[in-house]
Amino acid sequence: MVHYSRIAGELALSRFAWEEALIHFQRALSAKNVPSKGLEPAADEEAAALLFGMGQAQAATMLRPEVEEVIDKLSRSFEFYAINGDREKAITIAGFPFYPNAGRPSRMSQIITRALAWVQPDTSVAGQLLSRYGRLIGMETGDHHAAQHAFSQALAIAQSTGDTILEMRTLAAAANVDLYNCRWQETIEKADRAIYLSQEVDDKESEFYARMVALQSAAI
Repeated sequence: MVHYSRIAGELALSRFAWEEALIHFQRALSAKNVPSKGLEPAADEEAAALLFGMGQAQAATMLRPEVEEVIDKLSRSFEFYAINGDREKAITIAGFPFYPNAGRPSRMSQIITRALAWVQPDTSVAGQLLSRYGRLIGMETGDHHAAQHAFSQALAIAQSTGDTILEMRTLAAAANVDLYNCRWQETIEKADRAIYLSQEVDDKESEFYARMVALQSAAI
């Protein structure tokens, strides 16, 4: 039951069938008697994979009050891989594009900080983590200076490696943080640059955020 439910859940994730994935992962977690909530790391690799899968599915279907449930699952899965030396999988979890509620610090920024210590500096992976960290810290704590420092590092990596997708994502994220901090002109400038880059690369999520914040900033 657990083995095949995990396979079915991962297949559902690959097809963006979030609701279906929820059913499969919940069935597997129940069959394996994995607590739905808690602070302890996953007991084994199978439980860690199931928690990560469930967290991904919940992140796509959740209501805002369920944010802590997603963070709980991602954290417990991350801790298992970190403790057992599987840094590659831990970094994958840290890089998962999930953004909790604005104005409420979460454990996700701490997870990314730990993952950054394991990656090779000046690589696209480091850049993605820095970009994600900047958006988290900027939206959760309002620390605009720390956020922009992370974004600057990510943009430098994007330009040195020729990673246009990283550049676009970082600009869109930075524009979002600028909007949150009422920096209207900076928001429009960064969003416009991200929108321009969308002609070169296909990243619908970043393009959506860039267009959304540009519209909101212009309206204000």
